[in-house]
Amino acid sequence: MVICSQVIYEFYVVATRPENSNGLGLSPENAIKEVDNIIGTYIIIDDNNQIFPNWKELVKTFRVSGKTAHDARIVALMQSHGINKLYTLNRSDFKRFETIISLV
Repeated sequence: MVICSQVIYEFYVVATRPENSNGLGLSPENAIKEVDNIIGTYIIIDDNNQIFPNWKELVKTFRVSGKTAHDARIVALMQSHGINKLYTLNRSDFKRFETIISLV
């Protein structure tokens, strides 16, 4: 299985955010340990020049706005690598894209 750097960045943000702000409340040191575990578990796929054009088309086609533009970027990265299955705990965030990707 693969993971993209954006997901790791977003994990770090949530991991170091205080619990009373919907985070995990980890120290930066402990969050980095968790990041290292993620890096050791998955293959990291790189950003490339096709992501932005894919993203732009997705936000236009699916009328994406606000924070969900981050989710569209993940789908754009998937497209640029020929990936069509997404493992997520946030199915509702990606439901609009089910015509082009499979949610697992």
